[in-house]
Amino acid sequence: MAITRAKDPAASYARDFIEVVQSLVKFWQGGGKTRIVTNAGGLDPQACGAAVRAELAKAGLAHLKVAVVSADDVLPMVRAGGPDFRNLETEQNSQPSRIVSSPPTPTSAQTASRSPCKPARTLS
Repeated sequence: MAITRAKDPAASYARDFIEVVQSLVKFWQGGGKTRIVTNAGGLDPQACGAAVRAELAKAGLAHLKVAVVSADDVLPMVRAGGPDFRNLETEQNSQPSRIVSSPPTPTSAQTASRSPCKPARTLS
């Protein structure tokens, strides 16, 4: 999601979560009641919440509550030079501001997905 955030800050949440919400619209329109707790907000929980609210409004379900938990993105604080992150065993400063100042790099999963190797088959 960090790569997506670098390209489009408003797109750095689990975009497929909106499909989950869409799949539940008929259930909720029919009077179904359930609560969903998710970590789909990724790096922009506010944008994810807004997208969910928009989908619910399109379906006539704007009365449903959507809550967003935020304030767990410490990247701006780290880039500003604090707090001090120390290795618990060695007490050395890990200098996260140096780590996060460079552009994001693909994760191993993203790199593997671009690999020419075929994925392992699973047994049914």
